[in-house]
Amino acid sequence: MFYYGDILILGRVFLFLCLAFSIFYFGKKIILTKSNKQLLLLAISSVIFIVIVSLMATNSFGHRYFIVSFIVLNLLVFKIVEVNFKSKKVIYALLFLGLITGNLWIYPKNISQGWDATLGHTPYHSLRLEAINYLDNNNITINEVATFFPNYQTINTIDLSGDFRTFKRFHESHEYVLYSNVFNLSDEDLNILNKNYISIKEFNNFNIYIIIYRLKEK
Repeated sequence: MFYYGDILILGRVFLFLCLAFSIFYFGKKIILTKSNKQLLLLAISSVIFIVIVSLMATNSFGHRYFIVSFIVLNLLVFKIVEVNFKSKKVIYALLFLGLITGNLWIYPKNISQGWDATLGHTPYHSLRLEAINYLDNNNITINEVATFFPNYQTINTIDLSGDFRTFKRFHESHEYVLYSNVFNLSDEDLNILNKNYISIKEFNNFNIYIIIYRLKEK
């Protein structure tokens, strides 16, 4: 699956903007520097290589496959700032703040997001425990509740709690469904939830939420 917001994850858009401004303002001075050309070539070539290999192997790719390119991009931008700008500390501080705020960006639920590359998913874990407690307190059997990746496994696998109950993989006939916006769902699954289910309980914390759905009565 390709994460459409990967270019923005962790505020990388600020690095791209800084690079674009530097090329526009300093022109050939940036491009023709030997070390900069090497870094730029490495970043571009690694992207091309990963895209070709990923498409041949799985026909899909995500942010994790481009970590080399992103690291090289970071080095290139910080090197350009170090050599060409006078207010280095100010620019470094702005870039740092931009990268930090990137952890707080939550995309619309129909746009896949690389949650494993951002701290934005952190509230999900406590919300998940609240949702499990709600199911238990309302005598809703965990083993009959459907959910989505990466939650359809034993509770112990995630919590190391010794609880070996397991959620079911979602399909549209389950009576109860546990959904969170940290799950990257297909448009088809989202449409099924909106059309065939009603929300009976919602847990929220800092733009992360978990909803427990029940199948509509026919």
